[in-house]
Amino acid sequence: MMGPTCDAARHVENHFRIAMHHSAIGMAMVAPTGHWMEVNPALCAIVGYSREELLATTFQRLTHPEDLDADLDLVRRTLAREIETYQMEKRYFHKDGRIVWIQLNATMVWNQDGAPRYCVSQIQDISARKAAEAQLRAMNDRYARQEGALAALARLDIVKLDDLPALLREVTEVVSRTLGVERVSLWKLDDALARLTCSDLYTSSNDRHSGGFELETGDYPAYFEAISGLDVVAAHRAETDPRTREFWPHYLRPLGISSMMDTPVHLRGEPVGVLCCEHVGPPRIWTPDEQTFSVAVASMLAALHAQVERQKVEAQLRQSQKLEAIGQLAGGVAHDFNNLLTVILGKASLLEQEPALPESARAAVRDIAQSGGRAAQLTRQLLAFSRRQAMQMRDADLNATVAALTGMLPRMLGEQVTIECVYESRPACVHADTNMIDQVLLNLAVNARDAMPSGGTLRIATSIVTLDAEAAKRTASARQGEFVCLTVADNGAGIEPEHLPRIFEPFFTTKDVGRGTGLGLATTYGIVQQHNGWIQVASEVGKGTSFEIYLPRCPRQPSADPLVPAPAPPAPAPKGRETVLLVEDESALRSLVREALTRHGYRVIDAASGPKAVEAWLACGKQVDLLLTDVVMPDGMTGFDVADRLREDVPRLPVIYASGYHEDFAQHDRTGASGASFLLKPYSLHQLAQAVRDSLDLDQVAGGL
Repeated sequence: MMGPTCDAARHVENHFRIAMHHSAIGMAMVAPTGHWMEVNPALCAIVGYSREELLATTFQRLTHPEDLDADLDLVRRTLAREIETYQMEKRYFHKDGRIVWIQLNATMVWNQDGAPRYCVSQIQDISARKAAEAQLRAMNDRYARQEGALAALARLDIVKLDDLPALLREVTEVVSRTLGVERVSLWKLDDALARLTCSDLYTSSNDRHSGGFELETGDYPAYFEAISGLDVVAAHRAETDPRTREFWPHYLRPLGISSMMDTPVHLRGEPVGVLCCEHVGPPRIWTPDEQTFSVAVASMLAALHAQVERQKVEAQLRQSQKLEAIGQLAGGVAHDFNNLLTVILGKASLLEQEPALPESARAAVRDIAQSGGRAAQLTRQLLAFSRRQAMQMRDADLNATVAALTGMLPRMLGEQVTIECVYESRPACVHADTNMIDQVLLNLAVNARDAMPSGGTLRIATSIVTLDAEAAKRTASARQGEFVCLTVADNGAGIEPEHLPRIFEPFFTTKDVGRGTGLGLATTYGIVQQHNGWIQVASEVGKGTSFEIYLPRCPRQPSADPLVPAPAPPAPAPKGRETVLLVEDESALRSLVREALTRHGYRVIDAASGPKAVEAWLACGKQVDLLLTDVVMPDGMTGFDVADRLREDVPRLPVIYASGYHEDFAQHDRTGASGASFLLKPYSLHQLAQAVRDSLDLDQVAGGL
């Protein structure tokens, strides 16, 4: 028979069961063995089981294995009365298999004899809170990774342009690791916004880099319109997104790409490239922080792009300055060489005139003269490179100039080279020396032939282009305005990247010995510079080389080609009896000219410098009929200074200026001076005698008038 105390306990327990049944919090009475003794509807809703199903099992069956040991340890400590109550966060398996996070508060109820009766448990579903915490942790982890990645990328710097490919590979790897993306690539947009070229593609699954792929903007209009106007194109379902579905049939589907996040790289407000992240697997939602990270990386890439542009311009400027210095050196060498050649050719001419000279020796003299002629051609190339070659400028249609020369190119280049010509539809008028333009085209055509030993295609094109300020910044020598562009391109071997910066240096060549002097491109560079133009070169090993020559467009219509009569055979060298004052600082050349003029009947007074020439003039000036003077001389007096001094006394004194530089004569405005003429070194003795006779005869005619 039970006492009143047991009845009271039972009464309290019944009230507790009723309250538990109506509680919004999951509640249960659990035996010390773990069996459910009573559960309320709220708990059934949390785990998905019915009351009957729960009463037929234990809490251990529902508890996640990773949480069970900790839970049982707390139960043990409670039964040992080490603690009175406990709470913990743990995971239950829902009936449908998913995991439910719960907050457990457990208190043991004891019998009067001190034996454990049951445990009262309060169970709250905290899955939503746990998911939010996990999302927050994941977001913090992403932020930390992104911050670290941006810090690492910010330290990247291009020490030299050769470092760029390795640097781009590092960027794609960092972005792939940071975002957990299978494929990350960097694409470069060309200046015409017509083509994207892949600079680097990194695939994380095989840790591999590749590149070189191309996309034509015209094939993907929706995509290119999107990247031109947005900060980032985040396509969660690339198959159906109107901005990216153009790629689906032949690109996304074969590679298993489900989601794309493409971020344009802008420089000075214009797109120059794209950072592309491609997710393989189930569709992925690109979070706002991931999109922000991608935009930040694109901004860093824009800074690197600007750095590359700046280094290229600086390198072009350094190259231009170096070539300018070499040009000055080449001009100086040519000047001295011309003096030597004049002596060599003159002495050979005098020797050949000796009647007692054996025929075998005469043949050797002819060989000397022939070799001297080739050396004179070499000096002309040096002078063209140094921009000190004589020019005959006129307005000409570059279309006609190129067409006239290309008619003879097949015979020069051989049948294995196919020549394609494309001409500007409008007159491509330039103010130029057409002979020099011919030399430029010949040099480039011969180089192209040598780059295609097994044959290929040579493309020659003319076009009229207009460069704005932005386009002019891309090349150190370029400037704004309207230009005629002459393009000479081949599909030959191409130029190695390490050789490309040196191709315009004189005597630099990669050809075999005997195949070239290394002056062809140097001469081309000098001629183009003389015409106030510039050259741009693009080359890829195995694919060919393209030269673009820009010359200022002339607004006037080109004049007709002058009729040039065929050269007549030279008449016998004329002679005379007049007195010539010869001023030449090069002793060997002075001796040769004195001997040659003496043989032609002239009386020669010579001087080694300007001051000595003035002394000789003061001593016997009334006897001098003509002044023959070098232009560049030591002791502070040029040939112009000497002539000016002597003409103070005799204003009509005939003067012949001799120099290796035609510009020495033209730039000092001597072309219109009465009685002044010019003799270009190296000259022959026949040219010397003819120039002296012509100047004296002209003076006599003028005096008679």
